[in-house]
Parts: sequence; C-alpha cells; structure tokens
Amino acid sequence: MTEPGTVVGFQADNLHSTAQQPGWSVLVIGRAALVNEPAHLAQRHATDPRPGSRSATASYLSIEPELVTEQWLEL
Repeated sequence: MTEPGTVVGFQADNLHSTAQQPGWSVLVIGRAALVNEPAHLAQRHATDPRPGSRSATASYLSIEPELVTEQWLEL
C-alpha cells in the first residue's frame, strides 16, 4: 500500500482509435491521499466495479493532482 503523501502516477489510455476518433492517453501525477471519510468510503463501495474490493477492509487512495497531461494518439 502506498503511504499518504507519496508521489504517485495514474495513466489511462484508449488505444482503439479510428480514422474519425484518435486514441488518447491521460497521465495524472500527484500526492496520494487516503480516503477515510465515511461518506467518501460509502460512495467508493457503491460505485467500485470490482466486487472483491467492496469488503470492509478495502482501502482507497485518491490523487491530489499536481500535473495532468494528455496526448492524442494517431495509430
């Protein structure tokens, strides 16, 4: 588990581009923050698509963005 305050990155990509819609990539870099407020935890449990992560012991980190980049990818 990443410690709160650690610099982390998260990247999401869509590489299934077409002539009409290019692919894309987004990178977020920032400091990790532990999600521990009951209302935020309830929201995470309700919307998390992974059934195994809905346990009472699941932990969530958020990223406080310091840098966000995007790229359009012509494949």
